[in-house]
Amino acid sequence: MRFSSFLFGLLVLFSLVFSQPDSLNMKLVGMWEPGDTNELITSFAVQDSYLYILTGITSSPYQNIYSINISDPSTPTVVSEITRNSDLGEYPFGVTANTDSFLYGVYYGGHDFSSYGLGILGISQPWSLTVVYAGHIVGGLRDACPYSDSTGTYLACQCIVDSTGVGGIRILDVTVPSSPELLSWYYVPEPIHDGYHIIEHNVCGIDVKYPNLFSFETIERYDTTGPFGGVYESGWIEVKKFDLRDLSSPPVVWRTDEETISDVGIIFWGGVVGDGNIFVSADINDASNSIYFLSYTDDTLVEACESMADIYPLNAVNDTYYTWDARQKVIAINFTDSCSIDTLGYYTFGALGGHRLVVNGQYIFVDSSNAIYILSWLPDQIDGQGYLQQK
Repeated sequence: MRFSSFLFGLLVLFSLVFSQPDSLNMKLVGMWEPGDTNELITSFAVQDSYLYILTGITSSPYQNIYSINISDPSTPTVVSEITRNSDLGEYPFGVTANTDSFLYGVYYGGHDFSSYGLGILGISQPWSLTVVYAGHIVGGLRDACPYSDSTGTYLACQCIVDSTGVGGIRILDVTVPSSPELLSWYYVPEPIHDGYHIIEHNVCGIDVKYPNLFSFETIERYDTTGPFGGVYESGWIEVKKFDLRDLSSPPVVWRTDEETISDVGIIFWGGVVGDGNIFVSADINDASNSIYFLSYTDDTLVEACESMADIYPLNAVNDTYYTWDARQKVIAINFTDSCSIDTLGYYTFGALGGHRLVVNGQYIFVDSSNAIYILSWLPDQIDGQGYLQQK
């Protein structure tokens, strides 16, 4: 089902409207909830036929980790539960990524952000998880993206880079996961000065599609002489593409035009990378949410489309982009060369908490604060169930 609407830019005035709460090819087939209502789902991962869920306890810093067999998604079955602090070590974990054998995530080694280190859990035996590494080889870890080349396995980490607390990107060699090694290369956003404003230049997210490492960044001019201690005045977004095979080479850079931003600054909703394309979403000013669709090659990073629409990226698999909207709807889309949108499927939730989505085969896993929802997903079977309605 294609929503061409002549030009992609017409989404400025239009929004996606559907005749029923879910498409025929995206259906809720199962869910899992913690037995204790005080447990909140903090993160999860899916590998093969197992779902790994980490929960936090509202009344304490402790945490449980569940290994769940999802061979039959309609009846998820717990095969292992690591309970609270006693089995986890001093502090719990929060998973951000996984490979066939390991979960990688944040190891909470203290109560301030700089003490958020790296945790690695072994999942080769889902019924018996092992803590492979828990330490502070990096601090302030926010995200980790694994990748492999002919020499080993690595993690690109969004984290604190130096002793002053500056955030950026480091690379870890985790070929031997029990003894990760920090590579010498690092990246911090370059300082920008104009002699008047405070200019905040921050890494807001990273992604890896080997051999490319992507950094999503915001730049905001802050006037300290304004009312109430100062206001944001203008800013823009940048995407940088690094070549992981030669990190000494300068990155390829794409940026938006500088424009007036809202008083609270730029709200960056995220960027996800597919095969040859990138989907970026950010609330730059109070007018509407901006979305950008970029294409990339080894040497280029080019804007294909820019528009305004209230859709926000969750994940990308090949050329399919999984998004959510303000109506708590998960929508699978792709973009065509003419900048129109194909809507491949959608499902409406009553409420979502975490907005994390993982695709595993023909199933989609979506989290809220108190449940993991499992959707069946047949992307080639949809029959004209949506249309464009003027706002």
